[in-house]
Amino acid sequence: MQTVRHSPIDSRWEDYEAAVYFWVRQSRLAVEMDRALLDALRDSLGQDWGLKRHLFVTNEQFTQQVGMIGKSDLQVRFEIEEAGKPGRYLAYE
Repeated sequence: MQTVRHSPIDSRWEDYEAAVYFWVRQSRLAVEMDRALLDALRDSLGQDWGLKRHLFVTNEQFTQQVGMIGKSDLQVRFEIEEAGKPGRYLAYE
């Protein structure tokens, strides 16, 4: 079972064309590969794929990724809890 909590901003899950999950190897964090990947994905999803609205999703347990995304202009739109899975997922736009 999945529980979705919405942010105060008027958004609905079905308003989005894609939900993107990504990760990089621990060994690549020192060179900020995660930031480079996020930037490349943001550009590509809009320009190359033509997606107007998409979310980036991570689990709150991945504190490095949560912190990196938090330094961008993306904001949490949803918090997702899945039965049997640890932590909450945070969906950013």
